Amino acid sequence: MIGKIEPWRFKIEPKSMSSAAIQPLGDPVPDHARVVDAIARRDPRKARTSMEILIALALEDMKTVLDG
Repeated sequence: MIGKIEPWRFKIEPKSMSSAAIQPLGDPVPDHARVVDAIARRDPRKARTSMEILIALALEDMKTVLDG
């Protein structure tokens, strides 16, 4: 999987959170916090759901950046 992601890294990595391409995508911290909170509460169902949402959002963000 890393091998498939590696070529994208150089397209995404130089962009910062202040980039016009990334800024509209929103703050990812609350999405990560939901995963951490669910793990801390020992709620595997909520942790899994939160992580699935986080991954889906990350894929959307990558598609937006790469297609833009």
